[in-house]
Amino acid sequence: MAFFEELFVDKSSRGLGIGSKAIEFIKIEAENINVKMMYLEVENHNQIAQKLYLANDFVIHNRKIMKFKF
Repeated sequence: MAFFEELFVDKSSRGLGIGSKAIEFIKIEAENINVKMMYLEVENHNQIAQKLYLANDFVIHNRKIMKFKF
């Protein structure tokens, strides 16, 4: 299993397919090392990123991420 937390494309570079290319690269590399499932974190308000992930075959997961901070 793999988890990635941040995929950021600068505003001036958005809409050029960079996010999709990055996701494609990550998927290929994850498959090369035998990852069977990949999770990512996206803020609820970030509808643009959610559309990107959904367009690249991610699905909405019904669990919440929790943390403990020291």
